[in-house]
Amino acid sequence: MEISKFQRLLAEKLGDKDKRVGPSFLMNVLVEEVGELSRAIRKESQKEIGEEIADVLFSALSIGNVFGIEIEPILVQKYLDRPLSDISRKWTDVTWR
Repeated sequence: MEISKFQRLLAEKLGDKDKRVGPSFLMNVLVEEVGELSRAIRKESQKEIGEEIADVLFSALSIGNVFGIEIEPILVQKYLDRPLSDISRKWTDVTWR
C-alpha cells in the first residue's frame, strides 16, 4: 500500500477525532512514540522496533492530516528526487556522505 493511500484511509477512520484532540496533543503522542522507539532500539528488539516505527509514522501522518498535508509527495521530493549529497549536506557527522 502506498503512503498516500494509507494516509487517506487513516484520515477517513480517525480524521475527525484527530482534529478534535488537536495538533498539540498529537505532537505529544509523537514525542512519546519516538521515546518508545528509542527504548526499543536500545533493547535491539526487532519486533518492538517495527511496532514503534509504525506508531511514529501513524502519529506523524495524523498530524499531516490535521493540517491537510499529503506527506508522500513531500517525501519523494525531499528524499528520492534529490542526490544523496543534497540530502546529507547538513549532516556533517555521518559516514555515508
